[in-house]
Amino acid sequence: MLNGYMLMRKNPIILASIVLNTKWAFMHFMHDNINRADILVRMLAIDDFYNKNDFGFNLYTEMQHARSRTNQFMPKHQIDYKDKFCDLITSFENGYNTDHPIILNKSKELLDGSHRMALSLYNDIPKIPAVVYDEDFSVDYSINWFNQNRLCHFIPYIMAKYEEVLKRCKE
Repeated sequence: MLNGYMLMRKNPIILASIVLNTKWAFMHFMHDNINRADILVRMLAIDDFYNKNDFGFNLYTEMQHARSRTNQFMPKHQIDYKDKFCDLITSFENGYNTDHPIILNKSKELLDGSHRMALSLYNDIPKIPAVVYDEDFSVDYSINWFNQNRLCHFIPYIMAKYEEVLKRCKE
């Protein structure tokens, strides 16, 4: 499964197929500026699925709409992805399907697979498959992206979830 950007490339070059420690990957993807806050929003939606909050899917849907406005490569079918995401959440109750690795650039930054990454963290799956492409392209869904897209009301929820996951990663 490749994101829209990768599909536009004629012959993307695979550098490696690897297995990542999920906790290491989370720390790496977040950097110092919570570069992939979208993973945390997805985790909030998973909480909502399991009735641990009543707002996660609302945040998720709002984020997906903002992403579709700012990302020309985002497939439009992902805007209203809630039902498919619910199916994916349910499928993870049987573990990670290793036929669907996450996609990384050559700096091992996440290009595609944030739903799978969120579910792996949520379900304490220790290792996940990844494919590394010879690409410099990166994706920014940092706190700054949420501010720039008038999603400031997400930030307290994102930060709380970040602290929760960070604590689990350091255990």
